[in-house]
Amino acid sequence: MADINGVERTYANKDEYDWAGGEHDEAEILEAMKNKENTISNQKLQVLAYVRTNGSITPREADSTYAITRLAAVIFDLKALGHQFVEPTQIIKGTNKFGAPCTWAKYVYKGRA
Repeated sequence: MADINGVERTYANKDEYDWAGGEHDEAEILEAMKNKENTISNQKLQVLAYVRTNGSITPREADSTYAITRLAAVIFDLKALGHQFVEPTQIIKGTNKFGAPCTWAKYVYKGRA
């Protein structure tokens, strides 16, 4: 299989082929990555709105309300952006939908640092 410039794709020349058809600037890519780190995602905004309104959030609430399945990762990113949550994270004990005992986290929002 060849790219749009006619270069045949092989393992030996995998660094030479160009699927997009244009050259890329390493500095431009690094700048875009840096800018992406400073942005806030839609999931973070949704979780912030929820905890500001309700005071706390659990993984089940995040999943059922916003389809966020990795709430801990979103909370981690929010903490890195200066938002504060009660430490240590509250652990809630209960039962799952099958009646088996289980635990889950409850993140209580304190505000922004």
